[in-house]
Amino acid sequence: MMTSCADAVCALTQGLTSTGFLTSSSSIASSLTSSSSSPLSSCSDAICALTQGLSISSVSTSHGSSSPVTTSPSTLSIRTSSSLSRTTSTTPKPPLPTLPPTVISTASNGDVFSGVVSISDHKTSWISSTRISHLDRGTPVTILSTTRSASSVSVFRCGGFEISGHSSCTESPQLVLISKTTPPPSEQTEICGSWMGPLTTSSPAMVGKYNCAFPTDGTGLPGVNSPDVLQPFRPDEDLIDDFCKYMVLNDITIYSGRPDGKKAPGECAHYVMGRLLNQEELPFSANNNFGMTIAVAFDYNGCSSPDDKHKDGISFSDYGEHKCHDNLWKTLVNKCQFDNPEKMGLSKFPAVGGLLWKDCMRWTVLSVSDSYTPPDTLSGHDVIMS
Repeated sequence: MMTSCADAVCALTQGLTSTGFLTSSSSIASSLTSSSSSPLSSCSDAICALTQGLSISSVSTSHGSSSPVTTSPSTLSIRTSSSLSRTTSTTPKPPLPTLPPTVISTASNGDVFSGVVSISDHKTSWISSTRISHLDRGTPVTILSTTRSASSVSVFRCGGFEISGHSSCTESPQLVLISKTTPPPSEQTEICGSWMGPLTTSSPAMVGKYNCAFPTDGTGLPGVNSPDVLQPFRPDEDLIDDFCKYMVLNDITIYSGRPDGKKAPGECAHYVMGRLLNQEELPFSANNNFGMTIAVAFDYNGCSSPDDKHKDGISFSDYGEHKCHDNLWKTLVNKCQFDNPEKMGLSKFPAVGGLLWKDCMRWTVLSVSDSYTPPDTLSGHDVIMS
């Protein structure tokens, strides 16, 4: 417990706070001022200074210190503070742990995932994951599809999905079956109408032009060990006459529409003619599966103009056997022959046939492998001729 002091000496000796000291400073100042004219003595403490009658402005005290500090200014300043200053020591915080990375990934089926992954030894694995979107690909199904030629149906199978009534493959279709078949007559006629044989034409398809199956100079023939799908044949006019006769007898009309009774986009006839084919001389001696094919089909490339009289169709009853014979025999058989068949060893089989465009029709005479023949659509003709 502190005692009450009436003067500054008491206050200093009792260790009062500067706040208590200031309470009576005005009275002390007035008493000291009156003796300020006294000679100054050298003092080393506050008591001495007070007793020597120094002015209050001669000494400065520092709060919190028991000893006064003499300052050069002639002002006594007493500093007070209502709180003590504090020095806070800062302890370094440990580094934050490294969190595993969060990634977004799309699976092979289209689903999208978000999650946390772990990477160790260059390997990535999921710690946790959530599917955030899903690609609805439908119901897994096995899909069967077919393709059909003039003589067979091929069945293919693949895995896929069905959604909203539509299915699609997610892998390449694989062939699982080939079945022999005969298309309906109308479809056979349409196939015949688009058939041009396994040929690459050397000149534009236009009226009056013809393309031979082989170059007549003998170049481009197959090798001895790799016979082609075409081969030369022995010219036979009877074959041509048979085809043209039945085109007239059947009252066939060739036109650009779909098959309708006696109207057709094309007519084809296949002949088994061993005596016309080369079964004796190389390179064609092994080609025993070849026959003769004669065909006629509607083709605008054979029209002489947009107003050609044949553009709406050609009735063979009106067209006649004679014109039919000349187009097939005089052009495709006689003009499409090798220049020097004797030197080639093909003196008995000089004809190669080809394609002709005339009177809004495409005319064809070829000896072609069975696998490339069109459907036989011409009714009544002789299949095997002696």
